[in-house]
Amino acid sequence: MSGSPIIQDGKLIGAVTHVLVNQPQRGYGIFIENMLSAMDMQALTSDTAA
Repeated sequence: MSGSPIIQDGKLIGAVTHVLVNQPQRGYGIFIENMLSAMDMQALTSDTAA
């Protein structure tokens, strides 16, 4: 299901972004590093805009 965490060896490594309807065993995910990096970039741009 989209938004579900991806856990590997007891650690959060990412989240499910898309699941193919006709093939639910296949889909796409995003690594936690990419999510944190995007969050840092957003924080930087909102700090400079103020």
